[in-house]
Amino acid sequence: MNESFFSAPQLKRDSLDGATNLMWILVTVFLVMQAVPQRPALIPADSVCTSTAAFTGPCTTIRPALIPADSVCTSTAAFTGPCTTIRGRVTLANGAFPVKIWPVGTRRLLGVDISRCELPKNIQRLVEEEKDVYGGLEIRPLTASEPGVMKMVCLASAVNTRTQAAALVTPIPNP
Repeated sequence: MNESFFSAPQLKRDSLDGATNLMWILVTVFLVMQAVPQRPALIPADSVCTSTAAFTGPCTTIRPALIPADSVCTSTAAFTGPCTTIRGRVTLANGAFPVKIWPVGTRRLLGVDISRCELPKNIQRLVEEEKDVYGGLEIRPLTASEPGVMKMVCLASAVNTRTQAAALVTPIPNP
């Protein structure tokens, strides 16, 4: 018996076989990379107007005109329903849509899309003063009702309003 219990078998290696296979793999990968057409580099959104890419004409921002609050109910824009009146609270909140409406008696929030519709002047002033506004709110839906999704609306008017300090921005008293 030449081999003992504690000896490990020796691995057999060819002198250049492993290196040759690796070289062929690298060459193949390089050639494939050269044959695949590359996408043009994306231009960051904040530098589109300053880019030297082949754009023609001046750089402008296109935004749709805001729908005035007094013409929300008569507008022919893409609304999903007619104007309705609800009793609710308009408040300034955190999130993608900073102006929200809570219909009294529900557990739902409606988002007011101020990028498409102007707020009524009286509501705009009170919200900027960090006040919650309760009253009869005339709204028109921009999106359909869907469980678990905030419904987007435009606020046309508010009547019989009363205000109170906004709950979310009022400082918490010390105990």
